[in-house]
Amino acid sequence: MTSAIYPVLHSYLHQLKRKSSTEAEPYPKLWIDAENRVQGRFLNCSLSSVFLPVFDVDGETVQAQEALAHSYSEEDRGLSVWQLLMNAASDEESIELDRLARLIHAMNFFRQANAACTPLLIDVHDRLLAAVGNNHGAAFHRIVTSLELPIAQILLQLPLVKATSNWALAHIVDNYKKNGFQVATRANSIAEALRHAEALRPHLIRLDISRIGNGDNLRELFERANNLSIQLLFTRIEYEREHNLIKDAARTLQHASSHLLVQGPLFAQSSSSLQSNSVSKELENYSENKFISAL
Repeated sequence: MTSAIYPVLHSYLHQLKRKSSTEAEPYPKLWIDAENRVQGRFLNCSLSSVFLPVFDVDGETVQAQEALAHSYSEEDRGLSVWQLLMNAASDEESIELDRLARLIHAMNFFRQANAACTPLLIDVHDRLLAAVGNNHGAAFHRIVTSLELPIAQILLQLPLVKATSNWALAHIVDNYKKNGFQVATRANSIAEALRHAEALRPHLIRLDISRIGNGDNLRELFERANNLSIQLLFTRIEYEREHNLIKDAARTLQHASSHLLVQGPLFAQSSSSLQSNSVSKELENYSENKFISAL
């Protein structure tokens, strides 16, 4: 692990690695494995990070990395921790898991040499939003700044909320911005994305490709997002026809295309290592009938 960038983080990781190799603590909260990955323990589950790249609208150049909490696996990818604990964890346990996962993600991301200048997308669980009454992001801000990591490089992704809760969402978005983070919201439709753009002004809006229908009003959304300097991320893209729907709409608005991002099994799968900026699709190995959704 190089210490040239983020020396405080690497000093802490060095201490953690030494502690992991010399102490026989049966159930450590954090430790470093043989691949230099930070792992954490939650209840009886070991968890670490995998990263799913986000591409430009053409699906060619990596623009960001999304961190996902997975159970540990020697084969690189494990199961989603949220899937394992969805029915078992209490609100308090989910909040603890959410905060632990964000810490692990930040360390596993910034320890890698090619993390510099690449935005990191991290989820915030809806139970945490409900439990924290005010000053959202303050605890994570203290951790990130104590490790001297670039807080403006981290984008926190908020969960879907009911339309009746948009007033609360606006308050939360404002809190995270005040604590120095970039913020993303999730929209269930193009119409909702337009409302988020006007009312919330997030840095990024996520839309599941299955939610855009035949693409009506895509151009209006592209124009609005471009005018407000908001990025749009279309996720879970599995097929070329879905990708083409976004690209075709973008061709008519070349000036807005720089704000458009794509993600999904068509382009890449998640990995514990950050994929390089030269990753390209390998469609000859892609099967439309057999794929693993990484989101």
